[in-house]
Amino acid sequence: MDVRDFVTFNAEFPDDSIWDEQGNLLVPAGRTIADCISKQLQEQSHHCSKVFQHEFYGWAFDAIVEKNKTIWILIAAAEGGWLVQFKQINSLVSRFFSPTDTEGFKNIQNIVHATLSGNEHFSDILWYTRKDYESRMGK
Repeated sequence: MDVRDFVTFNAEFPDDSIWDEQGNLLVPAGRTIADCISKQLQEQSHHCSKVFQHEFYGWAFDAIVEKNKTIWILIAAAEGGWLVQFKQINSLVSRFFSPTDTEGFKNIQNIVHATLSGNEHFSDILWYTRKDYESRMGK
């Protein structure tokens, strides 16, 4: 079964990107959104790493599901809105000795969905599998 690990949405927050005098992007927008999602996960008893800039285009952080299982979460601008991508990262030990934890992954996604749908600053929330998202984007 394909996992819906991409979610798109619109967000009404001030632009928090930083540009230099020549118009070059120094810091991408979306830090406020990433902080909001991370905060909600932490309020639901999930430890999260600090939000960090991911390359030149987005923000990311890790949400710890349990000792050896982490969900990497990326927030980036995408065609007129925003994208959150989820990726389950299991330690080498857990890959061999524990079953895949879909419950923890779904729990993280449910909290993110509740965060987006329960906040007036977010709208038009749509979930996709990687395949569906990429076909939507013409890839």
